[in-house]
Amino acid sequence: MEQKKLNILFLSSWYPCKNNPFRGNFVERHAVSVSKYVNVFVLHVCSDDSIKDVLIERLNDKGIQEIKIYYPKIKSKVPFFATLKKIIKIQKLYSKAIKSCLKEGITFDLIHFNVTLPLGLIAYRLSKKLSIPYVITEHWTGFLPGKVEGLSHFNLLLAKITARKASLILPVSENLKKSMQSAGIKGTYKVVYNVVDTDVFKLKGVLTKRIRFLHVSTLKDEHKNISGILRTVKRLREIRQDFEMVIVGDGDVNPHIKYAKELGILDILKIEGAKPISEIAEIMMDSDVFILFSNYENLPCVISEALCCGLPVVSTDVGGINEMIDNSNGILINSKDEDSLYRSMLYVLNNYTEYDSTKIREDAINKYGYDKVGRQFFEIYNDVLNNKRIEI
Repeated sequence: MEQKKLNILFLSSWYPCKNNPFRGNFVERHAVSVSKYVNVFVLHVCSDDSIKDVLIERLNDKGIQEIKIYYPKIKSKVPFFATLKKIIKIQKLYSKAIKSCLKEGITFDLIHFNVTLPLGLIAYRLSKKLSIPYVITEHWTGFLPGKVEGLSHFNLLLAKITARKASLILPVSENLKKSMQSAGIKGTYKVVYNVVDTDVFKLKGVLTKRIRFLHVSTLKDEHKNISGILRTVKRLREIRQDFEMVIVGDGDVNPHIKYAKELGILDILKIEGAKPISEIAEIMMDSDVFILFSNYENLPCVISEALCCGLPVVSTDVGGINEMIDNSNGILINSKDEDSLYRSMLYVLNNYTEYDSTKIREDAINKYGYDKVGRQFFEIYNDVLNNKRIEI
């Protein structure tokens, strides 16, 4: 007799929606990865400036069932009251949606909550109401050193309470795990990495005539240090012209285009705006080397995606990136160190054939592939529900 599939309720502080289709897309990919083994129901509530009444959108795509609830943005001259009204509104909408699911005969075995703040207590309250356990996947860089100090005492307390009540905390990197523990967020931890759709991010094509460096991000300079990349490209261009640089992002491209023009490098540089995942994959498969020069990170999906395309990666050694990059698939450098970025890009230009694209991809699939990550989640759900000791 075939065993009945578990029903998993996915909740998240971040999730793709109409007015922000890229926010939390890594959460969506986690949901898709485990949908091979369980029934996934995603419930997400978010505000929308363009509507005057609550709007409910139901989707059944990519193997997951989604209920997205949009409500008119709450405005108030006093920020505290706006926040309070927002929390009350969101809580009511989640409760109403759960009641609707129960009336339809949909019950849940476990809650998989993502991104502790700001909606952690909603997961806790729903788990009590439904008498089911919950686990937390954490992605947020806000718990990293240098960031967590900026959290209010209230938010840190909220995170601690939510985590303590969870059956398991699943940060996406060892570095994030250690950072959360250092911040006093206690619980049982197990690292589960971000996931890559390896049917979309495939092995790169034939080597281009000129080595193509690629950067993909939000383009926020204080975070991604785009200006540092541009200055390094200018320096490299002064000694050789057998390369090109492509920068793609969902942020404001205009300041970077202006700066590149001032530097006189637009002849070897292309800067493009936001693109869907499928186009990002195509660009990666047409590139040769991935560059990330961030000042801080957690476990960037763009690196795992680039590796699944067989690209070596030059990146700053921040967050959990050293869990992703070694000598076989790239080079790690210090943040803000433009000299090291210059030397590393020059090294790759001179020694590109040392990297084995096929092996880079195979190793990445074994770490970030849908089957690998989805199976991990499935085993975790069963262990939690069967009260088994989870191997950390």
